[in-house]
Amino acid sequence: MRAAAALMVLVAATGPLSAETRAPLWDHLPVIAYRGDEVTVSWPADGATQPPWNVHCGGRELAPRRGDDGRSWTVTARVDTDRASDDLTWSRAHEAVTVRLIAPGCAQGIALDHDRRLAIAGSPVVLVLPRVEADVDRRWKILGVAAAAEAIRCQAVLLEAEPDDATPRSGILGLVVTSQALPMANRSLLVLLPASDIHAGWQHRTYRQLVAWLVADAIRRGANQVVLAGPFTARAHASDAAPLRRQVADVASAYHCRSIDLGDLDDERYWQIAPGILGPGLNDLGRAKLAEVLAPWRADLTP
Repeated sequence: MRAAAALMVLVAATGPLSAETRAPLWDHLPVIAYRGDEVTVSWPADGATQPPWNVHCGGRELAPRRGDDGRSWTVTARVDTDRASDDLTWSRAHEAVTVRLIAPGCAQGIALDHDRRLAIAGSPVVLVLPRVEADVDRRWKILGVAAAAEAIRCQAVLLEAEPDDATPRSGILGLVVTSQALPMANRSLLVLLPASDIHAGWQHRTYRQLVAWLVADAIRRGANQVVLAGPFTARAHASDAAPLRRQVADVASAYHCRSIDLGDLDDERYWQIAPGILGPGLNDLGRAKLAEVLAPWRADLTP
């Protein structure tokens, strides 16, 4: 049975907005869906004085259903393709809103909005991923790496930006954004998956899809090979990291990627900020160990 991704939204007006008519926040927005999935969308009813929204997907008009409590509307759309003409749109009178469906290779201009959600030019985004695991397409395979034992020298490295007071850790969504600025054509890419995702509450299926989207996007943009590493954490939190690591291993198998074992970095001496106290990230000793482990895989470093 195909899974349905639930999407709770507050519908916003497009066009110039004053401070008084600022678009309301989204209640919940699914980050990603497989092509062929059904996406269920719900939004608050605006009251009897407002006309209902007309909802379309790929030129097809959808029929919203009133919620049992009378406070919301729900519509279900099948994500068959990822063309711009197949975006989800709501319209009425002089108002309209679009939810962009973004396939690998089509995410130019993507950013994190003030709620740390993916958007392009102010429109919310749902990433769309082909089901490579279910129907392997040779165009997506990374050839020649499955049997190789030696390290791959990667010209491009994708990792989480260091947070500051104004910008918190953004995890894998930050990698989706940052990756768009990296040249991929005819290069090998090393992806260091952030430890911050371990405690971010990701559903395992969603996390797997996001890792797969990153790989598929790199390949679509011309990467020769992709190498996956992480996420990793101190041994005390190994049970929290294990489910995400399994998702990464599944993606590596499906897309014929290489992966790097970072198991040695679970030693708590790499995480201690004081005797018996572990920090949220690697300490100086841990960062030096990580650099040592990754050095054979980085073309920008001297062996």
